[in-house]
Amino acid sequence: FPVTICHGPLETFGDGVFPFKLLEAISNGRTVISTRMKGCPKEVDGAIEWIDGEVVSGCLRAIRELSVRRNSKRLAVEQASLWLRSRFSYDIVVGEILEAALSGTEVRS
Repeated sequence: FPVTICHGPLETFGDGVFPFKLLEAISNGRTVISTRMKGCPKEVDGAIEWIDGEVVSGCLRAIRELSVRRNSKRLAVEQASLWLRSRFSYDIVVGEILEAALSGTEVRS
């Protein structure tokens, strides 16, 4: 049951940060343990075990929770991974960039 632990607190970075590292881990089938962060799509929320409060005790709590809810979390990670791959694959992103560059329009956010 692969898990990625992202250090925190990410919420202090502000609104200008996109959670690439979190989404990359989820798209590769990993459950993520992280402090809260603005910008995560709601479609991947179930794949993240959010840490509230102090980081060390929050990580320990998250690991205990994951051991209890292993099967439901695995399903949430699989669904989030499929969602991410259907929207952010290399072909899709590069295709949109090329299309925008050739047509002079903005790339969708």
